[in-house]
Amino acid sequence: MKIYKYIHNILSGACLLLTTIAATSCDNANDWTVDAAHNRLFSCDLSGVTPEDIGTEATLEFKTVKGAEYYLIEVSKDTLYNDIEMGSTATSIIYGEDKSIKESPYTMTGLDSSTKYYLRLKAMSGNTPESKWSYLSDYSFKTKSEQIFEEISTADLTENSVVLHWLANAEVTKLEILKGEEVKVTKDLTNDNEAVTNGTITIDGLEAQTNYTAKIYKDNIVRGTIGFTTFAAVPSADLVYRMTADENLSNELLAEITAQCEGTSITIAMPAGTTNKYGEALELVDGYSYTFFGIAGEKKPVIAISTITLKNNALIKFQNVELNADGINAEGTAKTNEYIINQSAAAVVDNITFEDCDIIGFKNSIVRIQSSGIEFKKVVFNGCYIKGQNLASNYYVLHNKNGKFGEVEYNNTTFDCTGYRGLFYSENKDCTSINITDCTIYNIPASGQYVIDFKSTNNGATNGIIINNTIFAKVQDASAAKGIRSNSVQTFDNVWTTNDFKLTGNQFSGTVTAFDGTSTDLFENPAAGDFTIKSYNFGGRLNAGAIKWRMTE
Repeated sequence: MKIYKYIHNILSGACLLLTTIAATSCDNANDWTVDAAHNRLFSCDLSGVTPEDIGTEATLEFKTVKGAEYYLIEVSKDTLYNDIEMGSTATSIIYGEDKSIKESPYTMTGLDSSTKYYLRLKAMSGNTPESKWSYLSDYSFKTKSEQIFEEISTADLTENSVVLHWLANAEVTKLEILKGEEVKVTKDLTNDNEAVTNGTITIDGLEAQTNYTAKIYKDNIVRGTIGFTTFAAVPSADLVYRMTADENLSNELLAEITAQCEGTSITIAMPAGTTNKYGEALELVDGYSYTFFGIAGEKKPVIAISTITLKNNALIKFQNVELNADGINAEGTAKTNEYIINQSAAAVVDNITFEDCDIIGFKNSIVRIQSSGIEFKKVVFNGCYIKGQNLASNYYVLHNKNGKFGEVEYNNTTFDCTGYRGLFYSENKDCTSINITDCTIYNIPASGQYVIDFKSTNNGATNGIIINNTIFAKVQDASAAKGIRSNSVQTFDNVWTTNDFKLTGNQFSGTVTAFDGTSTDLFENPAAGDFTIKSYNFGGRLNAGAIKWRMTE
């Protein structure tokens, strides 16, 4: 009975409490209505901003909300937060005040390139109070760099000047020419109406054969960046012989030129746009140094000679020429040349250099040593483009059967190597060193072959194989491609591979970073010889590969 009494008392108290609450509710009904301050549009979720390639535009994606009639977007170079009144910063841009933004995505225009912007958005309606501001998860985005410069042609360059072209009537205030990080020339464009209107200016007083970067600004905003290299001056020598357009390289002409030299060094300057075909081996004269130099112009002079035979020469140099396999035989009938140098006679050469050359279509090696008694102490490729044939070759770019290579350098060179087996081969013979720096290497090795091969692990480069700032992209056969066969120490720095560069044996022992993409993901059009880096996800886009293909920002 006592338990029932307790329950009765509890229920009685609860009923009394409910009665009191009900009475109070009837007396204060307005306390349960919705506060008008909270009767507003929901805030939007912002998916993100995609900067456009044009540099002055970016696209915002967001989720629309029910009841919104339009949206307002505010961007600013200054920080935005709720206490900042809309449009109150000095750099604010507001989109949608004309009620035109009704759906996602929306492309914002009129931005400055390469600039960090803060962003916010709110939903608007004529019938319901506006939403609160929505912000990006990281509050800001950055526009891409803009490029208003046009490509620089050979006609725009001399040894000491450049003509720059950019978008006519663009908003620009200043132009700079940099050598490395140092500003060498500054042009104020604010009062140069002719340059701004026409979008062109000539810069004089530059150094020959020098890399420069041009930057054009609107105030402090970079609107264009482009690199260029001034032409080389004709190299000095004991004798500088300037060929005429109607002369052709031959043994007779070479003997005539050499006979005029009172010293031991000869530069043969070849007119731009000329073609030299010779169906016999060009025999260099013992004891002389030769530089075959292409005078700057719209097209490099072409050397298409059956082969070149060396003697004991201090220097053999090809500079700013196209070495092409499209040659002739001794009877003048068309044929494809197999080598540039295919040496069988004893010779000691201190230096063989290819600089700023296009080397196109040779069936076998560029330089081949056949016999003992031959030593090429130093071989250098610098700033070259090397394109093999599409037919399989039995040889490497440099190929030693029985003699000796000394120092080997591949610098700032593009190897488009369909047809070549690999970069370097020496059959059980050491070399001094192999250095590969700032190179783009595509489509080697061939099936079953090596990038670098000493035929066994008993030989190698005695001072090591050093590779820096280089990209290896694609192999000819992913099921049978090999790396380096040698006993050399391998030292790598900033070396990259694409995921279609796959080695099945003799893996690189130096440190390599893998790019998560194929060669076609990384380059604009590698099959057509365009190795311009296009992926912003590539960590080496500013400092890896041949310099001409890199991004600048």
